[in-house]
Amino acid sequence: MRFEDLFDRNAPLIMEQRHQRETPPVEGGRWPVSAVIMIDGELGDRLASLTAELVDLAGPGHFHTGAAGSAHLTVRALERFRAVVPGDDPAVARYAEALRRTAGRSAAFAVSLTGLTVTPLAVVARVDVGAAAVTELSARYADELGPDDWLERDHVVRAFRHVTLLHFGADLARPRELLDWVADRRDLAIGSTAVTAVELTRARRRLLPPGQLMELSPLIPPVRLGP
Repeated sequence: MRFEDLFDRNAPLIMEQRHQRETPPVEGGRWPVSAVIMIDGELGDRLASLTAELVDLAGPGHFHTGAAGSAHLTVRALERFRAVVPGDDPAVARYAEALRRTAGRSAAFAVSLTGLTVTPLAVVARVDVGAAAVTELSARYADELGPDDWLERDHVVRAFRHVTLLHFGADLARPRELLDWVADRRDLAIGSTAVTAVELTRARRRLLPPGQLMELSPLIPPVRLGP
């Protein structure tokens, strides 16, 4: 499915409240330890602002994935969700060493986000400039991970690179207005950032007055790209 085709395909699901709903993480489920590019700075502020507008249209109960501390671009997911990740976890140590080796042979690059759309589960922004660089970085990391790359190798297909602003977690308060808002921003130039580091993170659910988010916490210091 091309990014350009997603809106027309999924808008009827959302209008009729037949969209999918994200649920809080459970052992063995989504939101695992992952290598990600955290989006902060001016681009992070822009995503947070767009997310706040979406929350107003969506109503309570949804996941504010584009908010500060959650907004990210996934490089590679590594396992199923674990509620407890020990500080001396041997798997995390292997992931970290593989990430350092990958970063040592990967240069910094730019990422630009252009355009919003809807999936059955979320509102997302497309990675325009830099998508190929993220995919190449992910492939290098897969090589370095070896057998630890089992999750994405066997179960995940990424048709395009994106940053999620809102995961649906309940019925939508104003589905028509939300769809109109997204439709007006299908070609929106959101902003750019320089990617100079990758982070190894775990996710924790945090409740917010109008909803919730999965806050990403670093397991190791950011790993800078380049020798």
